[in-house]
Amino acid sequence: MSKILQGLPAAAHDLMNTLSHTLLKYEPRLAELSVQLLSQTRPGHLGYSLHARLHCGAHATFGATLAREGRVLIRHLKQCDYLAR
Repeated sequence: MSKILQGLPAAAHDLMNTLSHTLLKYEPRLAELSVQLLSQTRPGHLGYSLHARLHCGAHATFGATLAREGRVLIRHLKQCDYLAR
């Protein structure tokens, strides 16, 4: 994580591609995935939104926050009331 933070912003965009490629490769339920870098609200933290479409046609949006300590927080944005129901 420290290497990513040192290499901002290019490393943050490389991580977007890695996230997308890895999730599409290893999560068979995903048909499409869009990953966007969010504005940095706290130093040392990167935030991403992940918009997914499943093969069954359902959609889901998740938020991922990567912390300097190596922690990753994933939240389902609709269930956390970040998105309108």
